[in-house]
Amino acid sequence: MRRSFAVTVIFGALLIGIGAALVLGGFSAADHLDEVRIELAGDRVLDEKNPIDAEKKKDMEEKRDPRLHRDPDGHWFVSEDFSGKRKVGVIEKITVAMAPRLKRIPQTWIESVTRALETQAGEALNVGVQASKGLQTFISSLWNFFGYVFLVPLYAFFLLLAFSDMQRVVTAHLPGAYRERIISIVVRIDRALASFFRGRLILAVARTLLTWGALSLVGVRFAFFVGVVSGVLSVVPFLGMIVGAPLAIAFAYEPESWGARCVAVLIIFSVTETLESLVYPTLIGKNVGLHPLAFILSLFCFGRIFGLFGVLLAVPIACVVKILFVEFVLPEIKALAAESPEGTPPDVSTS
Repeated sequence: MRRSFAVTVIFGALLIGIGAALVLGGFSAADHLDEVRIELAGDRVLDEKNPIDAEKKKDMEEKRDPRLHRDPDGHWFVSEDFSGKRKVGVIEKITVAMAPRLKRIPQTWIESVTRALETQAGEALNVGVQASKGLQTFISSLWNFFGYVFLVPLYAFFLLLAFSDMQRVVTAHLPGAYRERIISIVVRIDRALASFFRGRLILAVARTLLTWGALSLVGVRFAFFVGVVSGVLSVVPFLGMIVGAPLAIAFAYEPESWGARCVAVLIIFSVTETLESLVYPTLIGKNVGLHPLAFILSLFCFGRIFGLFGVLLAVPIACVVKILFVEFVLPEIKALAAESPEGTPPDVSTS
């Protein structure tokens, strides 16, 4: 098959798939994330002691915003569905349910923590909502930015077409005495890095599906959303569990069976994290040519030196370092080890 035909077909299919995913995902994600935000935080209560909330309330009153209402307890809130009845979020339900067991803690403090959690959760998810709505706007006005957006696929397309020619030109201009060795090293690095990213993608997809299925069986709402968040964030060790588990616990809230569901959620995330910890070094370490112990040490070392960025790139860097070490440093070490001790004549065997 000619390279031009293959690149055209593959590149075209990829662009169509990405475009369809952006259009469908962009328009559905905003509604889905907004639904998650309301379910988690409920209708926002405006604290008149908070300058930001007080300003928002004043602005809504001046504009006669129909969403502004007051509940029987005298708290102002924003009714998202214009019903005038405040929707209580999962966070507040959990806090109220736990309040009788925490009688020693002042009720005002509990209410303040509840409002703070609701505000933070709502604001955090609002970022996702705004991003999704921004994506909708971007898609609808894509023609205005077509000249810029067109350049990246155009460059990528012609780079793919000319990649073989580029390889031939670069290879032809390598030092002749070292050409085969350089090509061998580059090919090994390429295969190791490709294996790492392929294995990382497989693990993320597997974790997403496993978490989604297990949470659905337990009866957790928005199980797919939690599974995707957990799978995507699992690129950083333990981050998928740290973020996904609290979300799953919150969405699992049911007054009658919340305790049992919380235990089930914790078991699910513990099992998925344990399985990933067992499979990750073996699967990826084997594919990239790293021993599981070297794999784990690379995460600790590069994480310590470069922080989060080092954890993300620890394995690719370790792969490159190992290949270069084996190619250039190890032969010198072996040659030094084979030398005779000073003052000792070399062992000459006689026939």
